[in-house]
Amino acid sequence: MFLLMIPLVERALENIDIKTLGKFIILLTVFNVLFGYCVGVLNTNGYNAINFVYLYVMGRYLRYCSSYPFYKKWASHGYILWLLCVVPLVIGFLLLTHFVPWRESLSQKYFGYNNPFVLLSAVGLFLSFSVIQVNNLLINKLAKGVFGVFLLHTTSIFIYYRVTYIRTLYEEHGYVALFVVALLIFVIGSFIALFVENFKSLFVEKIGKLKKGRRVNSPLE
Repeated sequence: MFLLMIPLVERALENIDIKTLGKFIILLTVFNVLFGYCVGVLNTNGYNAINFVYLYVMGRYLRYCSSYPFYKKWASHGYILWLLCVVPLVIGFLLLTHFVPWRESLSQKYFGYNNPFVLLSAVGLFLSFSVIQVNNLLINKLAKGVFGVFLLHTTSIFIYYRVTYIRTLYEEHGYVALFVVALLIFVIGSFIALFVENFKSLFVEKIGKLKKGRRVNSPLE
């Protein structure tokens, strides 16, 4: 759904100034975090298109901020913000699982995309990586496999297997099973990404040679 909305969001953000964008973030924060996560009347767990719009707008805001001199200094310490959010999140999760019978609805609420700790940890992680130059070709290609995991885990076909088979594995083996399944999907996604990337390169190169040959043989040139 959000992928279909990207052109509309881009159109709305076109030529927008950073001050107005900041106001958008405030409004979306009130909608997604206050009325969503805290009150629970709107966007209860963040697994919807409006929250992805929220993240998209925040990413655009950080992109605008990257042109300011202070950005690199603050962004290089983004991992501190990430740790400040992740550590209490993990500790809270470990404590809750010992005292509260864990349910899927509670898991979605706790790790919801509109959880303030999750949002701020994502911002901190983004800031840290935004000032790192990753020139490793293998890492850049494997990143597509990670994105493949994200795309696959929400598809209707995969949800069936996730609810039936993977859920059974989780009940029998816990989070180890989920880690193994995620790793397997990552490997498959990376393999497909590498195959498509190489095939695309060969295809584009072939098209380029054909166009070049036609230009050479054209009587108009």
